Amino acid sequence: VNTLGALHPVVLLGGIFLLTTAFSQVINNSATAVLMAPIVILAATTLNVSPKPFMITVAVSASTAFLTPIGTTTNAMVLSAGGYKFKDYVRVGAPLLLLFLILILVLVPVIWPLNI
Repeated sequence: VNTLGALHPVVLLGGIFLLTTAFSQVINNSATAVLMAPIVILAATTLNVSPKPFMITVAVSASTAFLTPIGTTTNAMVLSAGGYKFKDYVRVGAPLLLLFLILILVLVPVIWPLNI
């Protein structure tokens, strides 16, 4: 956590989004949030920045299981019923994740300032 101090908080916000999103592709959103929340709170406290923007990033990105059919039971059910393949989720999910990342990086710091 101490090595993150040199990073701009927006970069950290993006990193948290990417890491949380990566976990959400393979484990459910509740488990992802439970895993990431204490890490994010510790990082924000250590860096003396508000945890609010980082926690909302965890909440949103934990629900972005767009890239795989295994991140949520809904995706798994649709996989077989729709006759989709793994790559179909990637083709649709990758642009959605990019859009979510941009929205997080732009809107979250405006709504919840990054400093205390």
